[in-house]
Amino acid sequence: MKITIITPLVSNNCLGRAYILAQMLQKYFDTEIVGFSMGGIWEPLKEVEDIKIKSVPLDRKHLWRSIKQLMEMIEGDVIYASKLYLVSFGVAILQSLKTSRPLVLDIDDLDILDIMGDASWLKRLYIYLDPRRLQNPFSPIYTLLMEKLRYLADAITVSSRFLQKKYGGTIIPHARDTDWLNPSKYPPEKAKKKYGLEGKKVVMFYGTPRPHKGVEDMLDAVCQIEDPSVIGVVGGVNKKDPYCRYLMEKYKEKAVFFPVQPFSTLPEFVSMADVVVIPQRKTLYAMAQVPAKVFDAMAMAKPVIATNVSDLPHILEGCGIIVPPECPEEIKNALIKIFGDKTFVRKMGIRARRKCIENYSYQVCRKKLKEIMEKVLYK
Repeated sequence: MKITIITPLVSNNCLGRAYILAQMLQKYFDTEIVGFSMGGIWEPLKEVEDIKIKSVPLDRKHLWRSIKQLMEMIEGDVIYASKLYLVSFGVAILQSLKTSRPLVLDIDDLDILDIMGDASWLKRLYIYLDPRRLQNPFSPIYTLLMEKLRYLADAITVSSRFLQKKYGGTIIPHARDTDWLNPSKYPPEKAKKKYGLEGKKVVMFYGTPRPHKGVEDMLDAVCQIEDPSVIGVVGGVNKKDPYCRYLMEKYKEKAVFFPVQPFSTLPEFVSMADVVVIPQRKTLYAMAQVPAKVFDAMAMAKPVIATNVSDLPHILEGCGIIVPPECPEEIKNALIKIFGDKTFVRKMGIRARRKCIENYSYQVCRKKLKEIMEKVLYK
């Protein structure tokens, strides 16, 4: 049996979730990813070879022609759409109706909120009614339509309890390969030497920096610690992005910034962290999503400080430190505790890795996916 996963774009971090799902499914099924391209494959996954990734250039002026081209690439016996976008779920609906193949929908974000943001009702009305926006496949009017059509899916998977409450379905976390993410294979001091951080106590955030992710709260906490060996590390920075440039200028004295890292170097990069901080702010968008990096840190037996947002308190129960959102003082106090108690840190890391293996590993989550795929195929 073959599974085709449709991602909206292979050129940005949409591909990350699709790749996780594909890696889990490939143990049981022939698996491929298809999606539109706007500048090549997303940098962290540019060199992966274990999953076939096929793409079509996204031509907004001839959108329906592009959609037809993408549909011709879909070979799966089951169609698995990632996200509520016209260029993923919409394409999947058309292909499912055309071929009578079962359709599964995966939702890992509040995609409609991501597009609309905090726009006023007047601006929203303008956005919905502006005919020029119909050439934009990410137009809110299409995404809202996709949300209304979710009942056409034979099954739904989601990444958080918030999304499960809103859309139903089965929770499939951003699972991790805990055999690959194994701290015994990656000595922290060796990694620190490679990245020029020998002798430093590394407080790490990695991912795509965005205001709702609270990176500034973490860096403000680091700045409050007088120990000169404590340094903030932010990975995943795009120097062309205005917000990233703002962070780099504001915190240049107390933080080091790294560009997007290849997926293949993830275990090594995370290994140099003395603590991983996930400082999500309490926005609706943040409340709906679960940062995948929490599972990387747990698999690598790292102490984690996270805010009381989304599923983070549930995920880190018994193996992490939870603090209020937008409270650098509390992050600072947690950092001081971690740097002052090696026994506490070691035990927390052991519990975190054990919990990740038992609840959030490929070994566990791929079985749930297998059952879903077989159920929709043989119903």
